[in-house]
Amino acid sequence: MAYVADTNIGTELQWLSSLKGDTGIAGPTGSQGSDGLSAYNLAYVGDSNIGTELQWLASLKGDTGLTGVPGLRNTGTRNCRN
Repeated sequence: MAYVADTNIGTELQWLSSLKGDTGIAGPTGSQGSDGLSAYNLAYVGDSNIGTELQWLASLKGDTGLTGVPGLRNTGTRNCRN
């Protein structure tokens, strides 16, 4: 819509850059917020059947993955591509 109103605004990037004004003065410092919930507490709110915190932590470990592809053999030179 801005381009329709004024075709001399340049490219979209130039127009977007023109929207940023000077930095204003800093506002007052806000009050200290309260401590947030731990990851366990957040999970517990979503599902109260997750067990104790230790049980929940143990449940985060998945099964062992597949063995990866072997890497390059170290030939003792500085350049591994040799």
